[in-house]
Amino acid sequence: MHKNLIIMATAFVGGFCLCPVQNAGMKLLTGYMFAGIPWGWSILDKITPTMFLCLSWFGWIIYAVLKLCLAGVVGMFVTPYKIYKIVKELSETNEKEEYTKQVK
Repeated sequence: MHKNLIIMATAFVGGFCLCPVQNAGMKLLTGYMFAGIPWGWSILDKITPTMFLCLSWFGWIIYAVLKLCLAGVVGMFVTPYKIYKIVKELSETNEKEEYTKQVK
């Protein structure tokens, strides 16, 4: 999970900076799509069948490009949920720390 957070932040900055359009809204949308790639990739890894193991090198290239594009699309929908989940876990952790300090 921490690895995906670091990749997400880096991908957001990269997508934001690489967007050729000068429109700020479009730059944010591009950064958001790039930020969703690690979460989308993780979801796609869970549903990828093992039949792809026997692909040629050209097949692997096509597979990787298609999976990357699909990960960006899937990630746009998964990212808000994952961020919510992380914030909720951090909040619960802080509450437990405060409770532990009060008990001692």
